[in-house]
Amino acid sequence: MARPRRILYENALYHVTSRGNERARIFKNDKDREAFLRILQEGLEEHRVLCHAWVLMDNHYHLVVETPEKNLPVFMAHLNGVYTLNYNKRNHRVGHLFQGRYKAIHVDKDAYLKVLSRYVVLNPVRAEMVDRPEKYKWSNYRATAGFEESPSWLETDWILSQFGKGTKVARQAYRRYVLQDLDQEDSPWADLNHKLYLGRKEFLLKMESLVHRERGREVPKYQCLLVRPTMEDVLRKVARHYGIQLEEMKIRRRGRNAARDAAIYLLKKEYEYTLKEIGKWFGIGPSAVGNRWLEMKRRLRNESELAREIAKCGMSDPSWASNP
Repeated sequence: MARPRRILYENALYHVTSRGNERARIFKNDKDREAFLRILQEGLEEHRVLCHAWVLMDNHYHLVVETPEKNLPVFMAHLNGVYTLNYNKRNHRVGHLFQGRYKAIHVDKDAYLKVLSRYVVLNPVRAEMVDRPEKYKWSNYRATAGFEESPSWLETDWILSQFGKGTKVARQAYRRYVLQDLDQEDSPWADLNHKLYLGRKEFLLKMESLVHRERGREVPKYQCLLVRPTMEDVLRKVARHYGIQLEEMKIRRRGRNAARDAAIYLLKKEYEYTLKEIGKWFGIGPSAVGNRWLEMKRRLRNESELAREIAKCGMSDPSWASNP
């Protein structure tokens, strides 16, 4: 099965990680780390990518990068590819260095870049390599916090702008912000959506719109609905389409109930609610829901008019979220 293609767009922000094959070390010594940073700088400058934060651990690295030209795959192919060649040559080895494809999480810049700027540089502290981030040489913390001169390729303006107008004041506030989390384990990943998207509802809706444009490009179904509508959202839209009140769909009657059947189909097929969840709302058992679902599947194969009706009730347009 082909890997799903990444969704790319201008000015995208990503949290990128890449781990050593079988979790093996990718940095054996400081020469390896220095070589990686040289290659990182080359890639950033050549592909006009912005780096907001970075840290090199023993068997993996973290980057927070922004791509004004929607070219993350090209940049990452340069970074991992050139570093692998360089590492293999210096260490007299052949073969893969990294474990599969790098992981890239789409990030809502306004909501989570500040949080990630702290999370990334605290990795060595959480791994008990050092007790304070300024003691670790291989991250952006010392440069961003003003302990040393910032390299030309590190983008610090946006992060420092979150902490004050003057550089000195901003750096002091940034240091306090990072250090206050030393004992709190404040991880942003509890808010991760679909293992790919870190952002608020507005950001997820934007991403959902972009994903829908890519439906013909091997985008998995689970990526196509980032903000799942509630059952009430779906049922209200179906009720409006059929010109009935919401509660009328619960009325049991002999024969078919077109609105109820359409709602059951959509809830299970498009939004992946369980038979039990659907049955609880309608006041019927999971087996009864399953029977209605199977009948709708059979009818839709043969009744084109019914298929058109069901399509009108769907929520492929993300505007459902702002139009209750």
